Order: sequence, then structure tokens, then C-alpha cells
Amino acid sequence: MTEFEKSVISIVRGALTGETPSIAATADLAEIYRFGAKQQINYLLYTGLSMTEGFADSEVAALFLQDACVGMAVSVCQRQGIETVCRAFDAHGVDYMPLKGMLLGALYPQPEMRSMGDADILIRTEQLDTIAGVMRELGYTEGLSAEHEYAWCKPNTLRLELHKYLVPPFEADMFAFFGDTAVWDNAVCQGGHEYRMTPEDELIFDFIHFVKHFRTSGAGIRNITDFYVFRKKYTELDEAYICARLSRIGLERFYRNVIALCDVWFAQSHEDAVTDKITDLLFSGGIYGSAEMQIDT
Repeated sequence: MTEFEKSVISIVRGALTGETPSIAATADLAEIYRFGAKQQINYLLYTGLSMTEGFADSEVAALFLQDACVGMAVSVCQRQGIETVCRAFDAHGVDYMPLKGMLLGALYPQPEMRSMGDADILIRTEQLDTIAGVMRELGYTEGLSAEHEYAWCKPNTLRLELHKYLVPPFEADMFAFFGDTAVWDNAVCQGGHEYRMTPEDELIFDFIHFVKHFRTSGAGIRNITDFYVFRKKYTELDEAYICARLSRIGLERFYRNVIALCDVWFAQSHEDAVTDKITDLLFSGGIYGSAEMQIDT
């Protein structure tokens, strides 16, 4: 890994673990700020950098603070919007399954550390008419929809993506694996009309979503922090089940490499050519990479 990569990872590790970051003497905080803005992790970086000597007096401290304050305001607004929608779904008998950032944010030391562009919820297609009525009643407007999801937006509040399927049909291998409604059969009711996947299935889905971005336009380092906080929360995952499921679509080896990368970043285990290559790719673009970063997993 480069000195820049090591410095950023140390800052992120500090934010998530409380360990004082170790930053290279040559580190350029302005460059780290620009990188964090591109990857939408400046709240996370601000938290880690605030533990380092001299940061508060640096020229970019105010920029980091500004981004952190904006991130906090957006996060609070999003969480309030999500709570309102979920209460309305419960009141109207609408089954719903929170996905991705809606669940992952709660696993971070502070939810603001995990930015979220929109909220993703799996719904039952037979309840679409009821859902549309609920969303309009709450002041949402229907946006552009895709084959596997419906978008609903409320200015200055929240953008919701209501999924018919966990993955889009054009991702043929993943859709065959995780695209039908069988996910509801294994879901666990949390009370009311909220359902969740088992931790193992949730991790598999989050990993598949990461792979979708990684192999088409790249991904950012937030995906790795997601896996770290998830596995820190759920310490007794059935790894044999996870690997067996992922092997069905040829992703077991890549999964093991990503978990090894988590150990390099957060347990400071020995890096190798594979973990260095993945690190380079994750640092090369924005939060979801770029069109030039297509890669075969």
C-alpha cells in the first residue's frame, strides 16, 4: 500500500476503533480532504483526524468540520423520514424489509459516520397500490423507476428506493441467486410489519451489492468499513453457510479476499499482492468508482 493509503486507513481505523491514527509525516491533509469528499467519508475522517495532534489548527480543519456538520444534518433528516415512513407502513399493514445503509448506519459508532444517498426497502409487489397511497399521503412524489425498484422523493427529506427485487434482472447470475421473492420466506419479523434477513443473508446481499458496483464501475472504501462494522457486530456468523452460498455464483474466493482485506486494514495483518490490488482499486475513484474502473471479480 502507498503511504497515502496507509494514512487514510489509519484515520478510518481510528474513527471506528478509538485507536489514535498514525499519519505519515508527508501526508497532505488537503489531499485527504479532497479524497474524503469524493468518497463521501469526510465525517469518518473528521472523527479520526480529531484524535491527532495539531489537526484542529490545520488549514483544512474548518472544511472537515463543515462537511461533518452537513453530514450530521442530512443523517438526522434521513432517519426522521425513514421512521415516519416505517410507522406509516406499519399502520397500513405494509410489509417492508430495510436494506443496506438503513441497517448498516446503526452499526457504526455514530450513524453519521455512514453516509447514505437514499434509503432502500424491499416491498411486496402485491401491496404496490397501498404503498403508493401511503407515499402520496406522506407528501412523496414518484420519481424515475427501474425494472427492479420504484423511486419516491420528498424534497429536503428523503429519497426512497422501494425494491421489487433485491438485485436487478440484468445482473443475470445474481438475479438467479437472489432475485426472486423467496427472501421473504427466510426473513424474520421484527414486530409490526418490519422484516429482516438473517445476519448471514444480509451480509451475502450486501456483499453481492458491493460486487455489482466493483465489477462494473468500481467501489469505494466505505464498502469495506461496512463489512468491518457488520462482522464486529455479528461475531458468530455461519461462515460455512456464507461461503457455500457465494460459491454458487463464483464469489467465494473474492469474499475471502475481501475479508482478508478487512483484517489488513483493521487488524493490521500482513498485506499481500491481492489485498494491495484491491486497496488500490478502492482508492482509485469516488464512492462508486468510475466508468473506467470495470473489473472482473
